[in-house]
Amino acid sequence: MKIEILEKANEWINNQEFDEEMVILKEGMIEHNYCYSLNWCKKSEINLNSENRTRWVGIGAILISKKGNDIEFKGSAPTIDWVKKFELKLRNLEEYWYVEIPFKNKWIDKFVEVFDSNINEIESKVLENKITLEERIETDNFLGETYKDLGFLYEGSDKEYVHNPSFINVVKKLNKFGIACKIEIKTKKATNTI
Repeated sequence: MKIEILEKANEWINNQEFDEEMVILKEGMIEHNYCYSLNWCKKSEINLNSENRTRWVGIGAILISKKGNDIEFKGSAPTIDWVKKFELKLRNLEEYWYVEIPFKNKWIDKFVEVFDSNINEIESKVLENKITLEERIETDNFLGETYKDLGFLYEGSDKEYVHNPSFINVVKKLNKFGIACKIEIKTKKATNTI
């Protein structure tokens, strides 16, 4: 199967708009959950070490699904988890911010202040003694200091996002008021495919 993957990747890369023939490198093939990542270079540079090969701006290794149907270049930004992005896309999934906020009537004044809404609007958001907020993550994830360390992100996550959910300030204010709630990062079926 891996030979077939290498052949498909080699055919794909040579159908891209390069001025000369490219080759997929067998060494350095990394298997992930749903795809492989493969290094490549100009065929004329195959005998050079990686330091002396041509470097490409904006593109990195090739990602190919384990079935070989989907292929694309990794981007070159080192802080983006390109494999995760590709594997979510393969499974038609997307990430989203999610928070469950416990609700008690004795906190209604705090909710009115935090949400900048009236009592009726607050009560209309409550279902089964909680308010649930969610929002699609519209940007790439970056590694770094985690919101978990700041107390706002569910312990199951180890990522920080440069783009915050629109409700991050709601979560911060509620936590300051002693209403404990944590943001989670979940996946669900993609609402629109890229």
